Amino acid sequence: AAVGFAGFVERFPKNALVPEARFYRGESLFELKEYEPARAEYAAVAELRPGEGLGARALRGIAWCLKGEGRIADAAVAFEHAAVTGAAGEAEALFRAGCCRMDLGGFPEALDLFTRALAVQGAADVREEIAYNAAVCLRRLERYDDAIAALEKFLAEFPESPLAENVRYELAWAFEGKGDAAKAREIFEGVADKAAEGTLRADALFRLAEARYVDGEYGEAAALYGRIMAIEE
Repeated sequence: AAVGFAGFVERFPKNALVPEARFYRGESLFELKEYEPARAEYAAVAELRPGEGLGARALRGIAWCLKGEGRIADAAVAFEHAAVTGAAGEAEALFRAGCCRMDLGGFPEALDLFTRALAVQGAADVREEIAYNAAVCLRRLERYDDAIAALEKFLAEFPESPLAENVRYELAWAFEGKGDAAKAREIFEGVADKAAEGTLRADALFRLAEARYVDGEYGEAAALYGRIMAIEE
């Protein structure tokens, strides 16, 4: 496909569909993980069609290429640049920029980006993920009361979300950070019993086992470690 689009551009350089052809050539190269030539195509499209629409999609394409190359800091800047006000992908671009900042440990910057994304009209398709990541940032910033409020709000708004158990897990850590060990243990126990994801369940069990061990409840701690080993097998 990449070769075909290139041939079209070469044969019909003045055709009105050249920006679309170059964009889809960029998409094809991206799928082949040929990130540098893909970026070149997206950059050309962004110049030919500046602003929202195809140009905004091309800017997001540049950001995805940078992320694919492992250039996370550059990708964060590119995603934020791609958040064209009023464009369909504005919220997602801000969200992806925030995720890059989280990967780099920049939780204040990530939280700002997620907050901006939540304020965008039409962010429904990524709203759950944005709200979850914003709450995680609050917890990592040790703003425990704010994190608890955000996580409880998430569970009230999205009770059937596939992220619900992850949210409860983060909620347990927020209560732990706040100093409410009993509430944290109660929530960790719920995650350990209900979480479908093996890793999440194992992490909750490990935290419970640690707490039992610290309290001198060695038999209970051993039983919990046994449950973890059964999951990993």
